[in-house]
Amino acid sequence: MNEFWNNLTSALEITGISDKTVWQDTIISSILIGALLLPLSLFVLRKIGSFFNKNMPLHLLFGGMLSNNLTTLIFLSQLTALDDNGNIDSAPSYTIKYPFPLPTNRGNIATADRGNIDPVWSEGDGECLADVFNALGTAGIASNIKVADTIQDWFKNNNPIISIGFNPKTLELEKRCYPLHYRKTDKIARVGGQVIHTPHLSLGKKSLHSIASDAGIIQKTFIKNSDTPVFILAGLGTLGTSAAGYILRENAVSLGKLYGNDSFCILISVVAHSGRSGSNIVNVFPKPKLQRRFMYPITYIKFNKYFS
Repeated sequence: MNEFWNNLTSALEITGISDKTVWQDTIISSILIGALLLPLSLFVLRKIGSFFNKNMPLHLLFGGMLSNNLTTLIFLSQLTALDDNGNIDSAPSYTIKYPFPLPTNRGNIATADRGNIDPVWSEGDGECLADVFNALGTAGIASNIKVADTIQDWFKNNNPIISIGFNPKTLELEKRCYPLHYRKTDKIARVGGQVIHTPHLSLGKKSLHSIASDAGIIQKTFIKNSDTPVFILAGLGTLGTSAAGYILRENAVSLGKLYGNDSFCILISVVAHSGRSGSNIVNVFPKPKLQRRFMYPITYIKFNKYFS
């Protein structure tokens, strides 16, 4: 080993440094520092890679909602009470039911009255709304989001919009947005002399109805002739609407990878007894662009069975 250092020092005398100990200290310390910094460098690179792998797809998916200049409006069915004559009740009252066992009646139900709390939402809309806020928060969109007032915010056409359920705003957006990939139809059948109306949701060649189950859609689209993004999350029933929010939350990163800022539509089925966590993707349309398939092949393979 001593001969190695002597030979190395002789070779490096051209630098003007002929002290063997200087080269020993320099080379050994460099090796030690490299050994210490390499794991740290790899850790930092992994963290950076993980950040971009997760956040960049979300920023693309929710592109247009990251601006500080425009508030993202979330519309849902805001319900107002009616009186016995079908007029808007100016002083509506509601009650909360809860178990209140008594010594002589273990199944007793008590109530707690509430008044003047209009508007109210359905449970399915509220669950979907919570999932939307969760997905936006994960994307770093924590401000400039608001649950819209159906009357006051109706004509704010330049704002990014998320519409929950087949509420009046969704029906209006269906006329103003392009593309719109899903179809909602009402099929009529006669059973035992009775006319039965069965709503259907269709995407591509797949069609779902609400008999003994529910169905929902997630449609990303744009206001016609603009780049203003619109998300429609809606179900034939409240469970389908809730499931749409659940599927968006669970698959937001994957959808950002596959579609970036492009439009897409997802058809969802959910069986009533399974709840929204038992919902399933039935169809996704259209297929992602070729470049995104190459960028994220694992995600594309995972979703390939859903493309029509």
